[in-house]
Amino acid sequence: MAIEIDIPQRKLNLKLSDDEFRGRLEKWKMPEPKVKKGFLTIYARLTEPPEKGVAISRKLALKKILGKLVIIIRESLYIAYLTIFLVV
Repeated sequence: MAIEIDIPQRKLNLKLSDDEFRGRLEKWKMPEPKVKKGFLTIYARLTEPPEKGVAISRKLALKKILGKLVIIIRESLYIAYLTIFLVV
């Protein structure tokens, strides 16, 4: 392994063999997010990756919002059903 720094051309090269690169890639694990609730968590879940422009995905946002809405409606219907059942 070697690191090559070329300041005039503004380049940094890490020279690894293919085997060493594959080994490091297999061992790598995604770190746990530092922020687990709040606005930053919502932002992280709804944004596209950097190579896609870090834009908020409308399709993904709509899917998540509709999913939560379905849960709320389902719970409301269940409560209404229990209320009717217990009253009658």
